[in-house]
Amino acid sequence: MASDAAEKQQRVLPLFEYCALPTKTKFGLRVERDPKLRGLGILGRGRLFSTFRSDHLVEANKLAEVLLGKLRMI
Repeated sequence: MASDAAEKQQRVLPLFEYCALPTKTKFGLRVERDPKLRGLGILGRGRLFSTFRSDHLVEANKLAEVLLGKLRMI
């Protein structure tokens, strides 16, 4: 029984590896690992999206392409 608890702890521990980091930093780490997400994250947390800003629209289109591409793979 004790080995089961230790095994569960070892499986859960990696989930908390980045929990103390700010969201922007975590997203940056994700972008570094996934080349499809390069160039995303310019809007930043807490900022409002605007359809009148071309850089916001470009980022939204890239993100939609990445997400739709991942959905098609499933």
